[in-house]
Parts: sequence; structure tokens; C-alpha cells
Amino acid sequence: MASKETGENNDEGKQKSITRRSFAFAEALSQATEKNALAFMNRITQRVPNEGGVRQLGPSFYSEIPADVEKVLSQHEVDDSSYFSEGKAWGAWGTKPGKWPSETANWIPWVERVENRFGDVWRRLGIYDAIKLSAITIPCDRPLLAAAMCFWSSQTNSLELQFGALSPTLIDIAAMIGLPPHGQVVDIVFAEGKFDIDLSCELRDRSKGRPAVANFNTWIEVFNNGLVSKSPGGDDSLEEKEGSQQEAMEVTQVEHAAFLAFWICKFLVCTTSRKVNAEYYKLAEALASKEVQESDQPLALGPFVLAHLYRCLHHCVTEGLNPNWPGPLWIFQLWLHTYFPAFRQPGLVLAADNTLGQQLAPLDLLSHSAEECFEVLFKCPEFSTEQYAVCFSRKYPLYLAVDISQHAS
Repeated sequence: MASKETGENNDEGKQKSITRRSFAFAEALSQATEKNALAFMNRITQRVPNEGGVRQLGPSFYSEIPADVEKVLSQHEVDDSSYFSEGKAWGAWGTKPGKWPSETANWIPWVERVENRFGDVWRRLGIYDAIKLSAITIPCDRPLLAAAMCFWSSQTNSLELQFGALSPTLIDIAAMIGLPPHGQVVDIVFAEGKFDIDLSCELRDRSKGRPAVANFNTWIEVFNNGLVSKSPGGDDSLEEKEGSQQEAMEVTQVEHAAFLAFWICKFLVCTTSRKVNAEYYKLAEALASKEVQESDQPLALGPFVLAHLYRCLHHCVTEGLNPNWPGPLWIFQLWLHTYFPAFRQPGLVLAADNTLGQQLAPLDLLSHSAEECFEVLFKCPEFSTEQYAVCFSRKYPLYLAVDISQHAS
């Protein structure tokens, strides 16, 4: 008993000591900075002297840290981190992030071709809107993404703003791109499901003895039966030619699975390799199988995508604000445009019968700087009820139309 009380007294003593030292540091730093007030640059961001276009977060100093301030920091063992640019990968923001989905030859015609046969299946699986969204080229709002990451916390997976935390949710994913927030857990389906299609074998067979490569362009050439060319030399029999042409006209289950694998890797996961990675074959095979298509519940792709987005943002902000990590950063941009109208074209009235992504993705970007975006987020007032409910209040897709307010406790 005495030991427990002694431990509690020690913890209380440590806490009081920390509190005293914190107050002492705050008072000393306040006095030192007030004494050197004229040395401050009172702006949110400013250029670092003699460093060209490099910027730092303020407030900071016009030149070197005044001796009084540096002495306080040294005495209290505080590291000088005034130069926000140090160790940060700002150069990576000069171009579009490397994993941002770019145009791929023959993708849009492939979407149209496969939709003609499997469009109704996509609707049942809850992936129709997300696939159609992949046919829209989304410009990268680099200044906005760079500014937003300054507020992103990898501990809470949220923007830490003055009024509190704001984070992408499963309802946001459903409202923006249409993926279901509920259903069969993806990992369990992989562990228990055995599907008729084997994309690894199909890729080897179709590569005809050559090294099986799975980069995006080659994948479409290998699996899009609509691109099957006539046999060279004209030596094939009439029956063989007719069979080849018939195969080119039809979208098989194998082609559908290959199409889905491409879509998952390029647009949902945004793979680092710019290839269709084998680790996602099983998910595509599951989506293309009758077992999953005829199930009462779709695959829960909303949690799958949200997890990849969280992981991507975690790496971005913990690895020097470098955006070149696999993951759907484009969804984060759509989310920012959804919740912060100041970042998108004004006057847009959001239709109720379509996903937010289909309406926001085609818009031209505003001409704003990272500093301007940072200031909007830094000064953002508390959201109104209507702003919070921009996704929650929508009735499309249909699984968002369920009124759960009467069940709220």
C-alpha cells in the first residue's frame, strides 16, 4: 500500500516539476521575443534569405536568431526548428506527384467497352461511379495539397484546425466516389475465397514465353480483347480468323478481372511501380467472380480505399512532406474541394443525383498559391452544421439515403 502511494506521489511530483519548467520557459521566451520584437517577420510564410524560392513558416526572424532568444532555447534544450524548409522535400512539389493518376492510352475506350457488358454488375458491386470517375483526368492542385499537409496529423488522421479536427470518413468516400462503406471485409474474402480466374497464369500465357511484364500500357495491350489485331501474314484459317474476331468482340470474365486489377492499381492504390501489382490480383478476381457478384453484400471497398489514403498521408507528412508515395492523393484533393468551397470554382450548385467526385473532378483549378491556401486553413472559422453535413446529408449513392437520425443516441 505504501509503495503504491509512494508511486503516486512521485508521479504527482514529476507533473508539478514539468508544469513549473514549462511556465518558466514560456515566461523567459516571451520576455526575450518581446525585447526583440522588431527582429520578427510577422507573416504566415516568407522567403528564406538567400535561398531563392524556398519558404518557411512564420513567425521567424529577418536574419539570425537574436542572442537572447537563442540563449533561452539553449537553456531549455529546445531545438531550433524555425526554418520549416529544412529537410523538407519542397522540390517534389514542382511537378505533379509521381503517383498521381495520369492518362493512359486506350483506358477510356476500355472503360466504355467493358461497361457495355458489366455496367449493371458494377452498380450491384457499388463500383460503377468510381470506375466512371477514372475516365476523367483530374488536374493536381499542388499548392492546396502542400498547404493542407502542413495541418495533417498522422496520429489522428485528420486536419488539425483551430476549431478542432476534420478528417475524411467512410461517408465522405461514399459521397465523393461512390464506394460502399459497408459489406464483406476485403481481407476475409481473400483468405476464404477461391475464384475461377487466375490472373497470374493468364498473364504468363498471354505473354507467349516473353518475360511477363505488367506495366499499365502493356497490361491493356495484353488483356483488352478489343485491341486484338489480325494475325500477321494471313496464314490463319478462316475459322481461326472468325474465332479471333469473335473473341475480340466479347468481354470475357478474364478480361473483366484484368480490367478491374488495372483500375484498382492505377486509381485506388496508385502503385509506386506504375504496374498492376500481383498483390491486388485476388481482389480483382473476387470482384469478377459470380460468388461475390451474387452475394447479398458488396465488398467493403470504402474502408479499403480510406486506409490507403491514411497510409499515404502518413508517409507524406512524416517523410519530409514528400508527396511521392503510393496512395489516392487525388481523393484527398476532392475531399478538400468538397469541404472548403474557397478552394474550388465559385457558384457550383451540387446536384443530388450524382457523386460529388463526378461534379468536382472536371472543374478547372483556381489560380492560388500555397501561401494563400495555408492562410485559408489557418484562419478557418468553425464549420456550420450545413458545412459538416455536406456529405452526410446526401442521398446518393442509395446507401447514404438511409435515415439513421432516429437511431442516434
